[in-house]
Amino acid sequence: MPRSPALTTADTPSPALQGRKGTLPVPRLPDVPLAFVVSAALRRHSLLSLQWLSVSGTGSEVTLRGRVDNWPLRTLAEHITWAVPGVARVHNLVDVEP
Repeated sequence: MPRSPALTTADTPSPALQGRKGTLPVPRLPDVPLAFVVSAALRRHSLLSLQWLSVSGTGSEVTLRGRVDNWPLRTLAEHITWAVPGVARVHNLVDVEP
């Protein structure tokens, strides 16, 4: 029984992939303060209310202050902050008040 052309194509090795190896530079706008970018990221999330949170920062350090209803929201705010390009340190001073 002859082999299918799809199987013979799959059996041939693919050529070596060409491209850049390693990490890519982090895209960031130099004129926008990091605290503003973090605030925008937190604002986009539906579970968090910036009415009770404030963001400040200098350089690549960001400080979160305020209060949330439970521990998962506090952790969520920290994870969102870490996901912003350019953040090197997060000080999570958010209080949990049910």
